[in-house]
Amino acid sequence: LVGMSLAASFTVAANSLFILVEVYGALGIFGFRFDATQAVCLLMCIGMAVEYTAHLITAYEYSIGTRKEKVIEALLRTGMPILQGGISSFLGFVPLSVSPFPYVRANFFFVYLILILLGCLNGVVILPALLGLFGWTSADDFPDADKPDSINVPRKRRSSSIVIEQKRRASLENA
Repeated sequence: LVGMSLAASFTVAANSLFILVEVYGALGIFGFRFDATQAVCLLMCIGMAVEYTAHLITAYEYSIGTRKEKVIEALLRTGMPILQGGISSFLGFVPLSVSPFPYVRANFFFVYLILILLGCLNGVVILPALLGLFGWTSADDFPDADKPDSINVPRKRRSSSIVIEQKRRASLENA
């Protein structure tokens, strides 16, 4: 998230921490004792939790418009890839579910299954809802209303769907 706003960086860190706390809480609910193996698994969960958050936040940061428009644009761009990442991670951990060692099934497969489920839930449902309610916008997200003849291109990178729509409209006006 180099080059992103402070709000984006804080949101990624906070949501990754939320996912970690949720996984830790789920392990407590299901009766797991905290030991060295759980500590290592939770450390690996931090890295994986960032994946469920960072892409959505990046898409939100580069979208323009109101909070609602930015969330919709971000979900259209990253919702399916987040779910596909969760599915591919699950498929990578499936062999652990058939391990002949109950310790491996319980302490690795179950932990990562919880992480994948909670990560996808946070990345596709909870985080977009929070961004829709409390997300940030900037002056660059709205066209300059004082200059109706200008192109109104914000200083930061525009969403490609908006650029494509503007080019389509320009070509129709020139035809």
